[in-house]
Amino acid sequence: MERLCRDCGNKINFKYGKETIYCTACEKEITYNDTIAPWTFEIRMAQLKAMHELMCNANDEELYMSWICLMPDGATEEDFKDIAFDDDLYNECFDLFVDLIKYKGNRW
Repeated sequence: MERLCRDCGNKINFKYGKETIYCTACEKEITYNDTIAPWTFEIRMAQLKAMHELMCNANDEELYMSWICLMPDGATEEDFKDIAFDDDLYNECFDLFVDLIKYKGNRW
């Protein structure tokens, strides 16, 4: 089963029944929990970019300033990748986005 290493993004073929596998890019043993499915990563990247674009175009400085406290101002592809690989950070961004959208009933 193809997975991506959360540290480096290297593609890894994780075998069922194996507890660890060696990541050649990181040069270390990783567990299944240290990987992410490629489709999950791709969807997260698309969602993060869409959320960021909406916040940048919201025409509400208060919303934007709240957003860039978590998502870097002028986020790069690397920023999006780092957040997409990190479950906690991704969930924090998603939750913040939802909170900001419902703040004062904002709809654009």
